[in-house]
Amino acid sequence: MKTKTFLIGFFGFLIASSCEKDKKYEPDCSLGHCVNVGIRGVLHVNPSGKKLSNVPVEVFFVSKNPHHWFAPTPKVASGRTNKDGVFNFNVTIDTSFFATHNLTVRVPCQKDYLSTWLEHEYITQSFRDYDEKMLRNINFEFYIRTTLTIIYTRTEIDHYGGFHVEACFDNRCALVVIDRMPELGTERVRQFETAADIYTKITWIKANNAVDRETFVDSLIPRRNENNVFIINY
Repeated sequence: MKTKTFLIGFFGFLIASSCEKDKKYEPDCSLGHCVNVGIRGVLHVNPSGKKLSNVPVEVFFVSKNPHHWFAPTPKVASGRTNKDGVFNFNVTIDTSFFATHNLTVRVPCQKDYLSTWLEHEYITQSFRDYDEKMLRNINFEFYIRTTLTIIYTRTEIDHYGGFHVEACFDNRCALVVIDRMPELGTERVRQFETAADIYTKITWIKANNAVDRETFVDSLIPRRNENNVFIINY
């Protein structure tokens, strides 16, 4: 089955670090494996639906062999999104290239926005196999950045081995707190970035081991440019 994977963070760094060596992709069509394909997608903001225009978009072939990640990455196409946040590249590619390479589409991280993926300098989507339908329906989803403050205070006298807090929005999760049992009355504060105007789920766990644990879940909708605070008494 054809699959799509999202390679992020360090992988984005590897692509960025090799830009100086990039060369134009020139397919060898002598064996009859070439196809004309439209690589098309959109950049938009959730939940408002706002489209992100004039954002650079680049398409590369990147080796699947980790020992070759610093090798030149042939550039298939590049351009910018239009006023509707759409990019559309009509290119010719040799589908046999997927045996050794992934086709990777990247956009730079946006200052005022988060994505659902861990961010470095770029956000990337990578395709392991040739799939015309998927290449025509690429979706980069962004969220407005906002700050959430978690205040957690030790108010109970129970005993446990560890305490941690996790915050998630739209399947992107961050481990905000890892703490041992502090003294009664201890208050601590953590701040982190999350998405505005959609639910952020907060999960906190008191555990002695993988089996003996108490889990609590709550949520809130942080707002942009507001003092978003979540209080945990535990």
